[in-house]
Formats: sequence, C-alpha cells, structure tokens
Amino acid sequence: MTWALATVKANSEPSVERALKKRGLPFHIFKYQTKIIRLRKVVTVLRPLYPRYVFVPFDRAWAACRIDNVLGLVCFGESVAAISTVLVESLVRSGTDDIIPVKDAAAVATPKYRAGDRIIAIVGMFVGHTGLVKRPLASGRVRCEFDYMGKRVISDMPPLELCLLQRRVAKRRKRRYKHAPQEAAA
Repeated sequence: MTWALATVKANSEPSVERALKKRGLPFHIFKYQTKIIRLRKVVTVLRPLYPRYVFVPFDRAWAACRIDNVLGLVCFGESVAAISTVLVESLVRSGTDDIIPVKDAAAVATPKYRAGDRIIAIVGMFVGHTGLVKRPLASGRVRCEFDYMGKRVISDMPPLELCLLQRRVAKRRKRRYKHAPQEAAA
C-alpha cells in the first residue's frame, strides 16, 4: 500500500486524528517524546515528528481532504505525491503506537556534516545536484559548494535539505624528521 501526505492546519493534528478515527480511515501521525518546562515543572509531552503532515493511504487520500482542518495533499505538479511503503513501514516498526523513540530530537534532525563531505541536495533550488561541504556554520546551517550550470556556487543550506553521499576520509600525514634517524651504534 502506498501512502500520501495530507497537510493540516498548524497544531490541529489532534482534531484531525479524532476525525480520521471516527471515519475509520487508516493513518499515521508520527510523534516523539520531549521534555519541556511548563509552569516551572519539567513535563514530558508528545510532539509531531513531521508537524502539519498526516500519512494517509494513497487510494483514500481524497476522502481525508474532506475533513475539517485538512488543507490538501502534497503534490508534484498535478499528481499526488506517493510515499513509499518501505519508508512508512520502517517508521511504524521503529516505534510503538506511532511514537518514535528519539533520545535528542534536535540531534537527530540536524545531521553533522564535516568539511570535505560529498553531499546531494534533496530539497530546494539545488535539488539533485551534488556538492562539497565547505564548513558547518554556527547558525546550524552548512556552507556548501555546488556545480550549478557550469559555475561554482556557494550556498548556506539547512542540514535537513542535504543527504550525505560520501564522508571525507582523513589522510594520515607522513612524519617528517628534522634529522635523519640515527642508527644505534654497535
């Protein structure tokens, strides 16, 4: 079964979840647990892993659009985008009741890139183009160099818009001796 993504209004995932359960439509709203401070107390809350998105079956996607607070479906051009079953099933298997175990959500959401790593852009203006990481920035973005239409273009990209192709291998330096090594006198 292939899946589609329905977009919902901000912070309306619980109401959409109730409506989908009431109509008997299968769906997934993946969540993670995080700790926040509320009224000077540390409280564990569930937050959506993909805010404003609900996974619905591809064949029933238009039925989900008739629910209040659902804005529409994610499309590529004029056709509804199909999400692979493998991706959704791996997310379902990784957690229980659509709650994904995440130690530190910020660390998972921002992969670490090092200077010299080969990357490919998966979203945005450079989608499909490969490039090199120049350096990570303090703002959390990554400075990348792409070959775009025959020219070198440097762009600061969010790390979620990139995918790692090849990690830079650190070369070992040869040791240089100031003086030739002395042999032991016999």
